[in-house]
Amino acid sequence: MNVFLIFLMTLCSGFAEYLISSDQLEVVFEKYLRNAELSPSEYKLQEDIFEILRRPTYMTSKTQFQSEVRSSLDCLLCRSAFSALFQLVKEGANDEDLTQALINICTILNIESENVCRGAVGLNLHIITYIIRNTPEATSRNFCGLVLQRADNPYFCTNDDPRFEWQVELPEQIEDKVPSISDGAPLTVAIITDTHIDPLYEPFGVAECGEPTCCRKGQTLSRSYTYTPITNDPAGYWGDYRNCDTPKWAFDDVIDRMASSHQFDVVYYIGDTIDHSVWETTYDMINETHLYLIEKMRKSFGDNVLIVPTIGNHESQPTNQFAPPTITAPKLNTTWLYEALLNKWDYYLTNEAKATFRARGDFSRLVRPGLRVISLNTNTAYKYNWWLVYDPLEPKRHLDWLVQELYKAESAGEKVHILTHIPPGVHDLAYVWTREYNRIVNRFSSTIAAEFNGHVHSDEFKIFYSLSDGRPINVAWGGGAATSYSNYNLNYKIATFDPSTFEAQNIVNYVYNLTEANLTPRRRPHWFQLYDMKNDFAISNLNPETMDRLVHRMVTTDTNLLDLYSAYYSKLSDTRWPYCNSECKIDNLCKIVTTVLWQREKCEELRKEFYSKHKA
Repeated sequence: MNVFLIFLMTLCSGFAEYLISSDQLEVVFEKYLRNAELSPSEYKLQEDIFEILRRPTYMTSKTQFQSEVRSSLDCLLCRSAFSALFQLVKEGANDEDLTQALINICTILNIESENVCRGAVGLNLHIITYIIRNTPEATSRNFCGLVLQRADNPYFCTNDDPRFEWQVELPEQIEDKVPSISDGAPLTVAIITDTHIDPLYEPFGVAECGEPTCCRKGQTLSRSYTYTPITNDPAGYWGDYRNCDTPKWAFDDVIDRMASSHQFDVVYYIGDTIDHSVWETTYDMINETHLYLIEKMRKSFGDNVLIVPTIGNHESQPTNQFAPPTITAPKLNTTWLYEALLNKWDYYLTNEAKATFRARGDFSRLVRPGLRVISLNTNTAYKYNWWLVYDPLEPKRHLDWLVQELYKAESAGEKVHILTHIPPGVHDLAYVWTREYNRIVNRFSSTIAAEFNGHVHSDEFKIFYSLSDGRPINVAWGGGAATSYSNYNLNYKIATFDPSTFEAQNIVNYVYNLTEANLTPRRRPHWFQLYDMKNDFAISNLNPETMDRLVHRMVTTDTNLLDLYSAYYSKLSDTRWPYCNSECKIDNLCKIVTTVLWQREKCEELRKEFYSKHKA
């Protein structure tokens, strides 16, 4: 999550013992940001607010009622803080003064170190103030409704801006379809995602640093951390289960292992090359890391292996920010990123693909006769992308383009693989995007042979269902992650496809155990096959109907498979898998059957099936 957002959200917590209006809160925040003189009562209120927020106890677990009360206050206080910021910006306050005031609040409340506070606020504030100054429709409700969007409650902190309600137009089904085209050659694809390469990773450094990302050069042990040998401090050589990203040599090992152990025709790289140190990213660091990744891949895989890349939310500067193409000013536009990546990925893109990629970061290309791959930039619909408030229709333009590409593929008798970094149905994406994407998949289900996602780092998949009769119609496969952030083993996948339909025949996942690898830092990690999808789950194929039956078997007749899926979900992580109880396992299954945010009917169906069989 964006550190600047963590700061704003922490401002919005912990007031269960206060009956205070949004107007009062707005005055407190506004006067602090102005550095204005306070009355004795205002000063007392400000001090009380800061004191509550300083206490570590406001983050501890509470009763459901208290949690709901706190969540409601989150929304109230988020809107109050943003309203104060709106008021000051519209009165002409400059970014420099606002930046310093926000940094002061961030450090006073011990939200993060001064270094992190300064970096996060400095990287993000100018975008927010630009949007406030140039978007008459922008309100505190816009910002808070997005960043506080939850997976379980559509009525929480609602955003009533009509600009956020839109619909894509879908063409009529083609009656006389062109027969699908294929040369009949086998197709094997290597899948890798979320490498999160950290150029500052320090082996045997500090893994409990008190900052959002650790194991980095120059960090010191957190003041709140008490060392015990059980914690496996210091940082591991090959990575670390804690909030640490991937050292370059661990990334190199992943690529070398793939190249030496497998033969494949294509690589799907599903994004997020940049690490999680979002408070200190720079244009130079981002460029250098992207160049390192593609040069290593091309050198190891060879020029005969096609790489089809996708943009992750961590690629931009600052992190998560993807401006519409109408924004051209320096340090605001995203065109710099598309141009920079185009220069690095040029070898793998056609002229047509280059044109669309340069415009918005999407592209489509034929990878062999009968199979088209569409790389879709989902980051414009990411709820942490501030630019959504500026132009909520930008994500629609990407989906409109997707519809055009799918219709052309359908007309030509081609099958399609869609690559998106952020998977559908998660609370990270704006609700309307998940709804409209689901409609697109329904319309073109006979053309879309498979989908692939990254972002979540866990190993999971998603099933799409027909809007007309509830049939399973499509499957989106998660790639896992080649980073240990947070509490995962690294992995990559090898997928084989039917040479005529281009549907997945099998998917095999490869991992190494991080605890074991770090015991022998001078020896390369021991990679092993975690699972073979067909054999381990005893299924004959990977089509949507089979995967739907598998999910229902997990909660009824074959609950041992639920345990298996839970273990594979974290890729046998030593610090995650053993702690997943029954409720955790069902939550993981719910993610499979939820492809539209807040549509949880199939989730509740699975939950009911499981608990009816496992009554206490």
